[in-house]
Amino acid sequence: MSVRTRSRWLPGLLAALACAFGGVVFGDPVVFLASGVGLAYAAYGAVAGEPAPGSLVVERRVSDEEPRAGDDVRVVCEAVNAGDTHLPDVRIVDETPEGVAVVDGSPRAGGTLAPGESLAAAYTLRARRGDHEFGECVAVARTLTGAGELRETAGGGDPLTVRSGGDALALREQTESAVGRVETDDAGEGVAFHSVRAYQHGDPVKRVDWRRFARTGELSTVEYREERAATVVLVVDVRGESRRVRAPGESDTGRLSRDAAVELAGELLSRNDAVGVAVWGAAGGYLPPSRDREVAARSIERLLADPARVPEDLDLRLRGLWQPDTLTRHLPGNAQVVCCTPLADDRPVEAAETWMAHGHPVTVVSPDPAGDSHGGRVAALERRRRARELRGFGARVADWSPDEPLAGAVARAGTRWSR
Repeated sequence: MSVRTRSRWLPGLLAALACAFGGVVFGDPVVFLASGVGLAYAAYGAVAGEPAPGSLVVERRVSDEEPRAGDDVRVVCEAVNAGDTHLPDVRIVDETPEGVAVVDGSPRAGGTLAPGESLAAAYTLRARRGDHEFGECVAVARTLTGAGELRETAGGGDPLTVRSGGDALALREQTESAVGRVETDDAGEGVAFHSVRAYQHGDPVKRVDWRRFARTGELSTVEYREERAATVVLVVDVRGESRRVRAPGESDTGRLSRDAAVELAGELLSRNDAVGVAVWGAAGGYLPPSRDREVAARSIERLLADPARVPEDLDLRLRGLWQPDTLTRHLPGNAQVVCCTPLADDRPVEAAETWMAHGHPVTVVSPDPAGDSHGGRVAALERRRRARELRGFGARVADWSPDEPLAGAVARAGTRWSR
C-alpha cells in the first residue's frame, strides 16, 4: 500500500502570493484582489485531502488454479472501499499471465466507490499448458481533484497450473516381458477376453468357466490377452525451423511439443512403461529409457525445462545435436518412438521413415501451428500432406489443436488406428 500527494496546487498558491505582493507594492487593488483566485485554487486542493490508508482492499480470485488445457478460467480482481469516505475515482489493472489469452471480459475496470461498495475487473482466460504466473493486481484510488492517490496491490499468488490427464497413449504391440498395460495377442493373464481352451491340471480356479461347466459338465479355462510393458522414446522437436506461433500471446510449437512430451511421459511411466526422451534441436541430448517413475519423471522434466541448457549431471547417452540415424543406433531394439513435432518441414517424415525401417514403430503427436492467415492456410496444406505420408507408411498421427486437451487428440487418433 502507498499513499502519494501531488503538489499540483502549489502553482496556485505561488500565484496568489505573487498577486498579493504586487498589489501591495504597486498599490493596485485589482492585482491584490486577483490573489483571491489563486488562494481559492490552493484551498480547494487542501480541503479535498487524500484517501485514508487502508481504505482500499484488493483481492484476486481464480475459478480453477489447476484447469485442463483448453478450459476457460474465470478471474475476478476486486477492490473494496473499506473506509468511511467516498472514493470518486478508482481504477483496477490486473497483470495477466504471459502467453495466456484473454477471451472474454477485461482485466481493467474503473468507477466510483461509496463506503462498503466494491468494483471488480472480471475476465476469462483460455488455459494453455504449463505453469503461468500472474503479475500484480493494482487498484488506485484518487481524490476528485487528483491531488491525493492511494495504491493497493494483490500479489501474484499461486501460478495457474495447466495440465491434461486422461486417456492413455495407444501403443503398438512391441513389448517386453515386464507387466504393463499394452495388450498383446498372447493368451495368459489379463482383463480382455482372448479364447477358451480345455482345462489343464494346475489352471487357476478363478479362470475356470463355471457357467459352461454347469451347462455341459465339461471343464474349460478362459484365456485373456496378456498385458506387457513397452519401451518408449519420446522425441521432442525443438528445432528453430519447427517453432511456430499460431497467434500472438500463445505458446510456440516448441513449448507445446515439450508440454506434450512431459504429459505423455507421466502417463506412460504410471503404467510401468520404460520411458526415455531425445531433444531434437537446441542443445540436444538423449536420456535412455527408464522405468523408475520418480527418477525418470524428474530427469525428463529437467531435460525439457530449457532445451538450450542441458543439465550436466544428467546421465545422457547423447549430448549435443544429433541426426535421426545417430539416434537410431542408440535406441533399444524393442523401443517405440513417439515424436512430438508440428510437422513444419519434411525432416520429421524422413526421420520417422528411418526409425520404422529399423523396426521401431512410430507415433507422431503434432501440435497444430496453423493460423487463419493466407500463409497459415498454405502451411496447413503442407502439414496435412506430411501427415498423409506418415500414415501411408504405417506411422500413427495424432493431430492436436492447442484449443483441446491432448487426451482428446490421442483418443481420436487411437480410434482411427484401431480400424
